[in-house]
Amino acid sequence: MPIVDSISGFFHDIYPIGQFYRIVFFVYVSFLLMNSSMKTATGLIGAFLGFLIIQTLVSLPGGYAVKSIQDTIKLFTPILMVSLFQSLLSKGRIRRESFFNLLNCWSIVYPPLIIIPSVLGLNNYAYEGSVGWKGFFFAINEISFIISSLVIYRFYKLSQSINIKELCLLGLNVVCLIGMGTKTGYATIAVGIITFGIFFFREKKASKRLKIIGISFLVVIIAFLVRDRVVEMTNLIFERWFYQRQISYSTTDFLFSMRLRRISVAFSDFWDGFYLLFGWGFGGELAGKLNIEMDFIDLVLRTGIIGFFYVSIFYIRKIKYALKNNLWGTVIVVWSFALSFGAGHVLFYGQSGMMLALNITFASIIQNRIYVK
Repeated sequence: MPIVDSISGFFHDIYPIGQFYRIVFFVYVSFLLMNSSMKTATGLIGAFLGFLIIQTLVSLPGGYAVKSIQDTIKLFTPILMVSLFQSLLSKGRIRRESFFNLLNCWSIVYPPLIIIPSVLGLNNYAYEGSVGWKGFFFAINEISFIISSLVIYRFYKLSQSINIKELCLLGLNVVCLIGMGTKTGYATIAVGIITFGIFFFREKKASKRLKIIGISFLVVIIAFLVRDRVVEMTNLIFERWFYQRQISYSTTDFLFSMRLRRISVAFSDFWDGFYLLFGWGFGGELAGKLNIEMDFIDLVLRTGIIGFFYVSIFYIRKIKYALKNNLWGTVIVVWSFALSFGAGHVLFYGQSGMMLALNITFASIIQNRIYVK
């Protein structure tokens, strides 16, 4: 996925590489799920076809049926992935170690794909053509969610095995978030630090506490030494934030990037157009419908209350076991959905939707207290 989406971002205006990849991936996952659990596959694929028909019907008058079909596939990709992973894990057909290996690989592969093009000036800038890093990736909010997830994962790995290697891998991913300049990225770093601090106070082994103190002291020294470089790197980012704060109505308005302003107008259109049951379709923005960029609100607007409740109930059922007695599992799941609600670009978006499926699976694995070095 990192390689495909980096290439797709580079050729974004020429070839639909990412779209083709995800259609093939969706079909592949569907067949795997049917082979693993026909009962589960029948229910989910039936729901997918129902969504597909409804999205086509509500979108045809506005002429954006193709976009709605594409986003329906994106919506159901993580849904199928989570169900497939849990089915294969329960039957022992894939190993839990595979998920750790995949996340380990991603946390090594993503940073160079972002940092190297950005340092060389070859990257697509995140904002205004000159601010923020994102390598060749196209969608800044999606890649920010992926790296945010990897940062939380690397904090978890550091808490389990406190050494320089883990610190360096965490540092690489943190540098990517700092360079991107998204508010959610900076908030993720804070969440990781706070959770790591809570882990420190809950840790009973004196040796591990000493290691945490040593690592923390090393981080402080490094931060002091590179502070000028960080200030230089983030100067334009903070200038942009300062400008946004000046034109915002309030701190809340600023933190939500002025998304809240759109809600009342969007719901006025929603009620007036009788979209309550089935929404106006995923491609509604192509016909002038407002895109709030807050996933659960957009889910109501685009799929109606029927689609909203189906998706919400599915995820609630899948994550309830991941929210018991495990600090890191709770953090990764709760923070994933917090970002989905507050900043959007998760539930029905290609890259970040697939990352969400891995986050939920990862949380359920460590809930079982299985850890692989």
